[in-house]
Amino acid sequence: MNQRIDSTTGGAMIGVALLFDAVNAGLNLIPFLGQILSVLVSIVAYCTFGFWFLKRGVGFANPKRAVTFFGSGVIEAIPVLNILPGVTLGVALTIAMVQLEDKTGIKMPKKV
Repeated sequence: MNQRIDSTTGGAMIGVALLFDAVNAGLNLIPFLGQILSVLVSIVAYCTFGFWFLKRGVGFANPKRAVTFFGSGVIEAIPVLNILPGVTLGVALTIAMVQLEDKTGIKMPKKV
């Protein structure tokens, strides 16, 4: 059985996501400039994980997977709420969804 994201890769992805969220939380302590830098870090995080998922064979043509991953970006876009671990939440849910698809052989429906 071929898994697109094994447990080691999933753990590494979640660890990197936690690092991005920790940097965001620290930047939020800096008035005004921290908010701007935090948005830039979030953009880099989503680009990094988008590329990483694509390299592992996980596309975002499926609307449910795209909403799960990029929907957590809404948390990151709101100035006070972006201290929450939105990147980690999006990455962890996407990994769980992909691993479930791989184990069961059932793909998530394409329609939302």
